[in-house]
This record gives sequence, structure tokens and C-alpha cells, in this order.
Amino acid sequence: MRRLGSRLTIVASLNEAHDGHRLWGEMFSGDGNDLFALNETIAYRIISRLVANIEGAVLHRPAASAPENIDAFEHLTRGIALLRSYGEGVNDRARVHFLRAIELDERYGLAHAYLALAELIINGYGAAPRDIIIACRNRVQTALTLAPEEARCHRIMAVVLLCFREHAAAEQHLHRSLDLNPYDADTLAQMGYLLTMRGRASEAWEWMERAARLNPIHPQWYHYDRSILLYATGEYRKAAEELVSIPQCGILHNIRLAACYAMTGMHDKAAAQIRQVLTVKPGLPIEDAVKTRLEFERNEDIEHVLRGVRLALDCFSRDVVSASNRPHSSIHKEP
Repeated sequence: MRRLGSRLTIVASLNEAHDGHRLWGEMFSGDGNDLFALNETIAYRIISRLVANIEGAVLHRPAASAPENIDAFEHLTRGIALLRSYGEGVNDRARVHFLRAIELDERYGLAHAYLALAELIINGYGAAPRDIIIACRNRVQTALTLAPEEARCHRIMAVVLLCFREHAAAEQHLHRSLDLNPYDADTLAQMGYLLTMRGRASEAWEWMERAARLNPIHPQWYHYDRSILLYATGEYRKAAEELVSIPQCGILHNIRLAACYAMTGMHDKAAAQIRQVLTVKPGLPIEDAVKTRLEFERNEDIEHVLRGVRLALDCFSRDVVSASNRPHSSIHKEP
């Protein structure tokens, strides 16, 4: 710790005890006259960084020689790390880890909650069959019975309740989650998303900004949720930039990007995104597919998204007509 006038600089680090190897370190500077604010900043940053580092370290640690030697906690942590990542089959692999954690400890509440979240993601959130959403809600309720003070169980319940469009109940669970752990950046980001769904964009932006400050090395889904908020506030170009910055994660990603491009007048790009969707899913009723995934509370917010989707579909239709009317060149060879 070093003080220079009214400025205070603090260096915090985490080291391996047996060999002194530095695992993590960061420098904090602030007004030495406002120690309470600086104290909160340091607490936020240390907690978020350690959680991220621990999850990453467990994921990359070599597995034990046999599955029986991996305890329930390690399976849970590996599953969470996979669920945060992108790639073919990562969600299904995460699900396997959560199932194994429950096999090892059937009363592991958090493992039940994350298993429900994995099922929900695999089946398309709100687009999942209703019986699957009900089963996920029941499993998270089991998780809350087993671990009522676990903040992440409440956060995951909020995600499930959004699939039922139960916005007020979802917000209550997020507030409870933050009461239990105000330092969870993911819960702050999720609150921002929920408030976006409730039509409270200005509040939503503050929560998302707090989450990003708390965890600058955040999961990529933060960008996806930010894009939804930016679109809702009419910042279509910025919304597209957020989507482009992350790996493609399903056809809804393409459809949302098409809507952003269409609303900014980038019609060729909008048409190209719709073409990609129909290449993967020929004949897909795109507008209906989007409706099943929209979790907005207000009809005007739903219509705002659908307006962009319809405009993108019009761009694609015009592109198809233009291509069909384009004269085809032919080469005639002399006999």
C-alpha cells in the first residue's frame, strides 16, 4: 500500500503458498479520503476475478485417471466453464458434468440448478416445449429447497421464470440473489437483461455497465444481452457491433443481426444474414420462430423487434427477385 497526497495505491496478489508462484495480481488506485468506496471496488474486483480464475483453472486442469476420482464440485465447475463457452456440443457436455455431480451428491442444490439451466439452453429457452420448461422450474425449486441461501439458484430461477413470461417473479428472485451476493457480476448483468425485457432501458444499462466494470473479462453472453438492450434503445449499429464481436451461436443470432442491419439501412447485409438462416433451415417461418423467443413484457417492444425482422425479410425477398431478373450471360462458340 502506498499513499501519495490524497491518492492511495494498493497492490493485491494471490500466490501459491508452496512455491510463491503468482496466480493473480492487480493494482487499485483511488481517493484515500474515501476508503469505503475504494474498499467496495477492491472487494468487487477480487471476488469476480477469483471466481473466473478458479473456474478456468478447474476446466484446464488434467482430469483424474478415472471418473470416480473426480468429486461433485469439480464436475459442477467443469460444467459451468463449458456452459460459459461456445462451440459444438459444449452445452451437452456441460449437462453430462452436472448429471455426474448429482450422481455423486444427490443433495447438491447448485448442481440441480445448473442442470436445469443446461436443459433450458439446449432446448432454446422460451422456445422449449412447455413440459421441459416446467421440468426445469421444478428442478430449480428442488435446488432452492436444498440450498435456499445459494444466490445462483435464485438467478437461475429468474431465467426459468422469464421463459414463462413471469417478469415480476423473476425480478424478485434476482433481487434475492443480489441480497445474498451483491458481488456476482453475472447476476448484475442478468438484472440488466430482465429490466430490458420489462421496458426499463435506462435502468438496465446501469446494471449492465456495473456488471462489466465488476468483471471486465466477462463471458461473451454479456455482449449478446447488451445488443438486445442497444436495439431496444434504437442503437441498431452498436447492437450489430456487439453481435459481430461474439461467435455465431445459432440462427437467432443471424436473425437478430439481420434486424439490426435492416434498421440501419444496410439491406445487403440484412439479406445475407437471412440467406444464411434459410440455408441452414430451409422453409423456416422466421417471424414465428422469433416470436417464441421474445421475452418482452410490453407488446410495443415485441413489435419493435418484429419490425426489424420483417424489414430484413423484405430485403431478402427483393434480393431474390433482383437476382432472378438479372440477365444471364452465355458464351457462344463458333462451330
